Amino acid sequence: MDPSISETKKGVVLTVPFGKLISLNTCGENSLMYLGWFFSFTCGIGMPATFIVFGDSMEAMGNFEHDPESEITLEQANFNLMLYMCVWMFGIGVVVWLFAFLYTTLLAIFSEKTSRRIKVAYLQAIFKQDASWFDNTNYTELASNLSKQTATIQRGVGEKTGLLMMSLGNFVGGLGLGFWKGPLYACALLGCAPPMIIVIVISMTLMTAGASASLKAYGQSSGYAT
Repeated sequence: MDPSISETKKGVVLTVPFGKLISLNTCGENSLMYLGWFFSFTCGIGMPATFIVFGDSMEAMGNFEHDPESEITLEQANFNLMLYMCVWMFGIGVVVWLFAFLYTTLLAIFSEKTSRRIKVAYLQAIFKQDASWFDNTNYTELASNLSKQTATIQRGVGEKTGLLMMSLGNFVGGLGLGFWKGPLYACALLGCAPPMIIVIVISMTLMTAGASASLKAYGQSSGYAT
């Protein structure tokens, strides 16, 4: 690992592929990431399912048909229907909460192990440099850069990827339920996807540029303080 990997050259920020960040991990540690992604994606799919149950319960309250010859009263029939819907809502909520807990825990463990291995590799790379490298590098910023950059990587490979997979699950689950319940309406809403994607790409580009500038300023300020 090159300790100057995040330095800028002529205003261009050097980036590292995601596969390179996790290349130091073992297969067991990477399996935590894949399991976390699976639970995160499933958690995202389960969230739109609550709207189906909620919508069915609202529709049942307004269009409930009761058999006059039944031994159960209208109030009791309504109560049984609402109880059935509440049980479904509670069950989906418990499953979503459990999967959210699992993906958060697994990705937190994975990101911590990844950050620790990168710190070790970062220090080893610094110790292998010759004396001329330190003449061209502001060594007062090394400690702050090590702490800040590894913390950013830890959030990127853990929390951020989990949220990304959960958002993808929300999209897939919501789109699938939309085409299942109302194909024509779902097709109309799908036409809004291209401008939304453009806005998201622009926002992510601006956020990445801002984060890179903040990271560089943080390292420089720490070097001045030292």
